Amino acid sequence: MLIAFLAPAIVAAETLVHYAITNVVPPRKLPKLDFSDGVPDDARTLVVIPTLVSSEHDIPPLFGQLERHAVGNADPNIGFAVLTDFPDAPERDLPADDSLLASLEAHLDALRGRHPGTRFYLMHRERRWNPSEGCWMGWERKRGKLVELNAWIDRGERGSFVRPEGRPDDPAAGPAGYAFVITLDTDTVLPPGAAARLAGTIAHPLVRPRFTEGGRLRHGYTVLQPRVDILPTHESRSLFSRVFAGGSGVDLYARAVSDPYMDLFEEGIFVGKGIYDVSAVARVQRGKVPENAILSHDLFE
Repeated sequence: MLIAFLAPAIVAAETLVHYAITNVVPPRKLPKLDFSDGVPDDARTLVVIPTLVSSEHDIPPLFGQLERHAVGNADPNIGFAVLTDFPDAPERDLPADDSLLASLEAHLDALRGRHPGTRFYLMHRERRWNPSEGCWMGWERKRGKLVELNAWIDRGERGSFVRPEGRPDDPAAGPAGYAFVITLDTDTVLPPGAAARLAGTIAHPLVRPRFTEGGRLRHGYTVLQPRVDILPTHESRSLFSRVFAGGSGVDLYARAVSDPYMDLFEEGIFVGKGIYDVSAVARVQRGKVPENAILSHDLFE
């Protein structure tokens, strides 16, 4: 009987504790700056899509999604980038790599031609030998892309990035000068104006991170995540999506908004879609993580 009643007892206890927390510690809204008239220079924001490019079929949808983000969030101080790796391989370079890179660059040039006032970037990394995996691969996979991007922005270290190869005086050659990064998956939809609203939140003086002399975070936030929903048009596509997606499903993304423990401890779960302070994240993570130790980077961040 104890075993049979254990699960419902845990659920009942959790529900009661959450009810008490919600009434004692109400949710707190973060203050925001109004960037509806434009993002200022000291809050420049880069929207990035880290992804693998396996074939020519992956490229048009990738740049189509990047263009939709740019059209809905047009601002001189908001840039848009794809961070790309090629799949793991037994050698550093494969015969198909050159044609894929040429196609990536052609799509980038076409995008820049259609939107001359917007900064677009292609940041591609070379494969490096990983003795633990026994193959040539992008260093630390998706997490590595963001770590190396932060180092490039924060300290000018390009790491394993081999693109872009623009002139040093070409502002499109690299991502210098960005204070914040919005990271998205390839299938994430960024609503119109959302980039400026996210930048206006993390740029507020009461939200900016403050560190002690010893390097510990004492106030503010390094990563912010907005509410994440499943598109209504995708919820009913199959039995699987109906079970997992939407408010009635069990999908984590549909519930990552304001759990009681987030309000109580002022910390929250991260599902890999949000905005972060580049210099603060680079400072917190530098030298803290051994290689080949993180499989899913989201919860760690």
